[in-house]
Amino acid sequence: MSAPLRSFALLAAALLCAGPLGASPAAAQEEEESKSKPEVAEVDGRDFIGTIMLGVRNKPAYFGATDRRFGPAVDLRVDFLRLPGGLEFGSTRSVGFTQGFGLVGSARYIRPRTSSNYKEIQGLENVDRALELGFGAGYEQESWRAFGSVRYAVLGYNSWTGTLGADAISRPSDSLILNMGPRLQFGDQRFMSTYFGVTGEESVASGMAPYDPTGGLASVGVVLNAEYAFTSRWGLQAAATYDRLVGEAAGSPITERGSADQFGVMLGVTRQISLDF
Repeated sequence: MSAPLRSFALLAAALLCAGPLGASPAAAQEEEESKSKPEVAEVDGRDFIGTIMLGVRNKPAYFGATDRRFGPAVDLRVDFLRLPGGLEFGSTRSVGFTQGFGLVGSARYIRPRTSSNYKEIQGLENVDRALELGFGAGYEQESWRAFGSVRYAVLGYNSWTGTLGADAISRPSDSLILNMGPRLQFGDQRFMSTYFGVTGEESVASGMAPYDPTGGLASVGVVLNAEYAFTSRWGLQAAATYDRLVGEAAGSPITERGSADQFGVMLGVTRQISLDF
């Protein structure tokens, strides 16, 4: 077993042993100087409750790479939304618990790929940075959730990607939430060609065989995530991810020179926000 996979397996075992799945969450108490549990957020009458995460991520330098780089991590979750007419989605429960149907904001930043920096892909054209924005929906209960999201690259290669996932959820304490589950990542033909394709000119310059992939399933993987709430508003989030490139993404000469195994870690600070429209 490779070192990344061995580390991932150890982390998975640690999270699964941290507490039983589906443990009943206790109500968060008011924060006092002598207590560390988060207080219940003042959300009565609010029309929107969301959570923003800002942090740092270490992952492969580009899709299919063995080299690694640090970069920013950004996430947005919509916990509760009340629409005109009284229609509601999500829950006002604190510490990130959303019961029932909910909406999800989805964003992904993809760093530029400068081919001259990596000997495995020298001769390929550079790829500009990209910013994907989108939304999704999911259904969550106390011990599990399932969701899907779609994103469009408003900057960069202007194409569509998507994610399907599910999680088992554990709550070892009032302040700590652990979740683990599978992920499927999709990309359309433009996405696949941008990051896994090799044109005729690039083939001559790089020595790789020409390659023109179509859209479809790009990777399958698993995510381990932990969220700890210091207060009703502020918290800390950590995650480890493993993705295995599959299909035409795995068959790319770029992946063959690098690795289909993609391992990443993330650490960030979370802030809950609430608005009254």
